[in-house]
Amino acid sequence: MQVDLAGQIAWVGGPPTPLGEAIAAGLAANGAVVAPTIAGRLDILVQLEGAEPAALARTAGIMPRGGRIVLLTSALGVVPVRGEAAANVAAAGIVQLARTLAMDFAGGGILVNAVAVGALHGETLAGRLRGHAQFGPASAHDVVRAVLFLVDPASSYLTGHVLVVDGGWTAGYTRDF
Repeated sequence: MQVDLAGQIAWVGGPPTPLGEAIAAGLAANGAVVAPTIAGRLDILVQLEGAEPAALARTAGIMPRGGRIVLLTSALGVVPVRGEAAANVAAAGIVQLARTLAMDFAGGGILVNAVAVGALHGETLAGRLRGHAQFGPASAHDVVRAVLFLVDPASSYLTGHVLVVDGGWTAGYTRDF
């Protein structure tokens, strides 16, 4: 997927992971400058884990109108799984945080959305949900494309949305639990 992010400054927050590296590479491949830290102006923030409302509010303070915040979470925040209460609640909290921040930051013209990711290749959850997603576990590139869609300047009327990237799992595809 190609989007024009030329001249935009991006930051990918959270612990270093292959997914975070893939997102940073995808942003850079589309023209964004991926900063190692938040300093000065920031146009795009992608937060993988540890989304703290107060920290996000401070970050929004340095974003221009049209800035984008994308929070990543698990699809368990949309459809819970038995035996995963803590993960279900944590993921649902990020979904609600994205929606709340979309309302809170609307006056500043900052768009906030979330990507709810199903099982990723190599994760423990992928083994447990095998066969429950129409296309199997997601790849990092599937998630990168979703993030690029949400930060695309052409996606200027999309905020408070949760884009689910799960191969149909939350739609109920072959769910038997």
